[in-house]
Amino acid sequence: MGFLQAYLGKAEQDTAALKTTAAPVLESKIMSEEDARSAGKAVSEVSVAAKASCKACSDFIVERRMNIDSVKPPLLAPLREEQLKIQERIQECYKIVVSSTISAKVMIDKAVKKTAATKTLEKRTSAFEKYNGKREVMTIDEILAYAKGEYAFAFSKEAAAVVAKKYGDGKSVPRVHFQRIKVAVGIAREEEASKARKKEAETCPVKH
Repeated sequence: MGFLQAYLGKAEQDTAALKTTAAPVLESKIMSEEDARSAGKAVSEVSVAAKASCKACSDFIVERRMNIDSVKPPLLAPLREEQLKIQERIQECYKIVVSSTISAKVMIDKAVKKTAATKTLEKRTSAFEKYNGKREVMTIDEILAYAKGEYAFAFSKEAAAVVAKKYGDGKSVPRVHFQRIKVAVGIAREEEASKARKKEAETCPVKH
């Protein structure tokens, strides 16, 4: 069992290093995308060595199983007992490897999604403030300017008034409902495009 103990010692040493490397990921609730990717890369690199060490232990047990089985009682029982304990320690190493790598991936995914959401919010804020002078509301005229400036689309004043009445005070729409403005303009643009396609289809003869 001397060689196996040496293999196991290496596996536990590599697993401990992985646990230390993964600690920032496991303990942190908030990480930037850059920090999460950096930590994830470090965890991935260390986990390769830990996995290899664990596999070396498992392979050694499989290769030496015949030798252990050939031992006669009463020496066989204590050998089997020691082998079971070693296998439990190997399994614990495997669990740490799996949990560390999964946690790192989850943290990276969260950080990426958060970064994407932040960029989307910043883009919306930028567009909103571009046409309203950094106030907390967008007036009907500013809605028209937004549609014209961002989409080169002539959004009707009547449609803008409907949006203002539905999501604001009838004269303007608050920042929190800016997405509603975008949706309303988008729907109007699609309706206009649909009318244009229909008109084109009616004026163009169908070729047989």
